[in-house]
Amino acid sequence: MFTASNNTAAEYSSAATYADGAFVIYEGTLYKCISAIATPEDWTPAHWQQTTIMENAGGGGGGGTTVIANPAGAATDTLNKLQVGATIYDVPSGGGSSGHTYSTTEHIVGTWIDGKTIYEKTVPTGAISANTSNFQVTMNCTNVDLVIHYEVMVYVSSGAGFALPLALLTSNNMQQYGATEQGYNKTTDKFRIDTGSQRAIDSGYITMQYTKTS
Repeated sequence: MFTASNNTAAEYSSAATYADGAFVIYEGTLYKCISAIATPEDWTPAHWQQTTIMENAGGGGGGGTTVIANPAGAATDTLNKLQVGATIYDVPSGGGSSGHTYSTTEHIVGTWIDGKTIYEKTVPTGAISANTSNFQVTMNCTNVDLVIHYEVMVYVSSGAGFALPLALLTSNNMQQYGATEQGYNKTTDKFRIDTGSQRAIDSGYITMQYTKTS
């Protein structure tokens, strides 16, 4: 059992052996060994049972409230939800840190004025030729309700004369811009970018913040 002095588990190692009842972390999830592993082996799901800290906590109270991190979601290094019993809580990002985390994986960044959770995702654009109209980038976002904010950052190798409105040139490297002919289409799940006639984009990134319908 987990106790006050033993409340952690190590990452699973294919070079280690494990006794029946041992705990490990595998791909961000806590597991309990249900079949002793006397010979080191690659991860074998049949030898492990997914569990939670509270299910294995000592205390003799005859049970307790189950706590699940990031319930019903894929394994992640970022804690953005916490389920206590039947209630799911959003965990605000930042935790007192002053940085901003950009990720190609959808993650929670805050709460909108209507109480809905704000999600964020960054998607690379790849190269875009100069004078390109209606370039489409698939965002792979589901159930988008309201787009709160987006930014497009692009890289150009050299030269001056970048022709997009509101372009901000920084040593011919990263440029952040907003243009009248760009934006996200919820029906097609695609983001549109139009480039100027004088400058091709070597690579770029779209970062979008949005709420969901469900």
